[in-house]
Amino acid sequence: ARAYAELVKQVSDPLARRGRDRLAAIGSTTWERSLDALTTAAEASEAPLERAAFLGRAAELELRRGNHKAARAHLERAVKEAPSYLPALFMLAQACDQEDDPRAAIDALERLAHELHDAGPRADILCQAGRLALTRPQIDEPGPLAWKLFGEALKAAPASELAFRGLWLTLQRHGSKGAPVLGPTLDKRLEIHARTGGLTVSEVRALGRIGMAVDGPRRAASLLEKAIAVAGFEASVYVDLAQAYAHLDRWGDALQQLQSALRLEPSAEKRAALHFFAGEAQERAGNRDSAIHHYIEASRGGYYPRHALTTADRLASEIGSIGQRIEVLRLLVDRGELDEKLRGLRELAELHAGELGEAEASIGYLRELLRLEPTDIAAITRLAEVLRDFDRHDEAYATLVSGIAAHRRAIALRGLRNRDGDSDPAAIIGLHQLFDATEEQNGVYTCASILEIVDPRSLPADRDADSLHPGEWPLPVPRDDLFPALCSGKDATIAAMMLIRQGISYLTEIPGVPPPPDIIQNRRSLPTVSSVAQVTSALAQALGITEPDIYLNPDEHRRVHAWASGSPSIVIGKNLSHSPGTAESRDKLGRALLRLALGGDHVVQRMPNPQLLGLLAGLSESVGITLELRHPVDSAVAEAVIEILSTGAASLEFGEHAERLSRCVETFDPTQLRAAFVIAEDRAAVLCAGDPRISIRELRRTGALTSARGQALLTYLISDDHLSLRRSLGYSIEVELDIDDVEEIP
Repeated sequence: ARAYAELVKQVSDPLARRGRDRLAAIGSTTWERSLDALTTAAEASEAPLERAAFLGRAAELELRRGNHKAARAHLERAVKEAPSYLPALFMLAQACDQEDDPRAAIDALERLAHELHDAGPRADILCQAGRLALTRPQIDEPGPLAWKLFGEALKAAPASELAFRGLWLTLQRHGSKGAPVLGPTLDKRLEIHARTGGLTVSEVRALGRIGMAVDGPRRAASLLEKAIAVAGFEASVYVDLAQAYAHLDRWGDALQQLQSALRLEPSAEKRAALHFFAGEAQERAGNRDSAIHHYIEASRGGYYPRHALTTADRLASEIGSIGQRIEVLRLLVDRGELDEKLRGLRELAELHAGELGEAEASIGYLRELLRLEPTDIAAITRLAEVLRDFDRHDEAYATLVSGIAAHRRAIALRGLRNRDGDSDPAAIIGLHQLFDATEEQNGVYTCASILEIVDPRSLPADRDADSLHPGEWPLPVPRDDLFPALCSGKDATIAAMMLIRQGISYLTEIPGVPPPPDIIQNRRSLPTVSSVAQVTSALAQALGITEPDIYLNPDEHRRVHAWASGSPSIVIGKNLSHSPGTAESRDKLGRALLRLALGGDHVVQRMPNPQLLGLLAGLSESVGITLELRHPVDSAVAEAVIEILSTGAASLEFGEHAERLSRCVETFDPTQLRAAFVIAEDRAAVLCAGDPRISIRELRRTGALTSARGQALLTYLISDDHLSLRRSLGYSIEVELDIDDVEEIP
């Protein structure tokens, strides 16, 4: 052996390798001789048991060599010769397992177990078979097989820990499918442990759960009752017994066990859970008063507080217990999520205003509700109503105004969506009601116009836009320059828009803009007495924009084109020329006039950003201010602008806007300027048309109503700025007074 060990160490030495090969050959020859001798002896023997012994010895040699297939063949022959030869059965199980045939190994172990007369060894062999069923992936449906094997093992030896642990593992991994009836065996195991003092909490609970799985709740209850009668246990055993009683609909017995568990349980968290279970049991037993108490205690302990409190509130409502309801609702306000807090505050307010007759106390609850959810329209209107009942009219009006402000903020933040991002016009609906309550008729009209497009079913029959103002709006009255009210965005964006608007008026031509179309060059403009010219003139005066020349393109139907290079001009289609006073026509004319004020269609819609920045840079340089723009600038356009303005005789009066832009030029973004152009066009359109439905409907058609552009338009429409502008432009709705509201002046 020592020499062989030395040969093994010399891995690469040729002599050592030859020595190893020779020793292997000698060993192989020895194995073969031994196997031949054993098989020959088996053939020669006439006694079956002796033949089985020789074959078993040959199989043992094959197993040592790793030849499992040959060993299995010898063992199967040995078992056939002597079925009760136990060593052959045991080695056959080993050989089958090593050949990845666990089912055959389990069969061999079962045969071996049935040959054993001693209960302990038989149970151990069956447990070994059960472990194979649980651990070998080749077994189909291992659960029922493991239940059978471990169950037989426990029946053979009820005190066997291996068998009981195997049953527990089978239950945990595969459930109770295929479980045998083990009730008497479990009873016997319980009796054995009771006599020997081996009943522990984990043992008793495992007995109860296995009994529940294999024989149902009645067996589990019986086992747990016997265990508790033998010795007292901690709270968890009583909880298991209560659950077994609950499965049997024995709610009174379940309550007794839960009460025992509550007396024994030291942990506050677990006591809260027990109160919750006791509440369920009391509710099932019909004791709603007691159930409410337990649910309240569960919520105070933090065990599913929302569910506990909502259930307690429901039960208190059913039995009409005002005191308990108030206690529950206050806890709900203190501990619940936002929706529970709101519901609790709302119901507390209604209880105090109604059944308790303490309406003034409800004011505080409603105000707290509105602090958490400022756009709750029901709470706003209810609070205003309660305040008016106490002759606190100023506070009631202030509540409505605060609600309007909250709804405006919500629309500015989310547009027509709720907090979850889903489409929801609730803020506009609420604002419509609040404007109506404050008699802001222009606000009612504006909200009705929006709702008519996005949610017409939410409008009352007599509060839609056409009911408030049938027909077309009159033309707006002239007023001071309205252009600043059309601008939006950062200071840099507004300054750039004002600079372009003021600077364009000094340019005889706009660099980078193509020549005007043939219609403008070769035709006469429409006379000023034409209806379309008069409408356009009124709209231009209202916006504070220079009145343009108007040209008719008979081949164009609906579109309006704006041309600012040279003489400001617009080109209209024949449809618009026939009906210039409609809201649709005024909407288009308002958009064209806005584009005209900013340089026409090319500047607003098609001019590349470098040329647009070149226009801004040139206008600023013309008044001695250099813009440090961070984006590419078309210097040719800038130089052309400077040259055009340097030859003019008039003094340039837009230096204020250029200086303002230079102070915040680092925040300037041409993309934001483009967006501001579109927003200004939308604002001009609704102010000129008087009817915002035209623009809203178009944005809805193109899918832009829920975009940033649509959100900006909606925010503007409901703003005080827009509503006051409507009044100043002559878009007013008269409030119809009820004759009862009119007082006679003495």
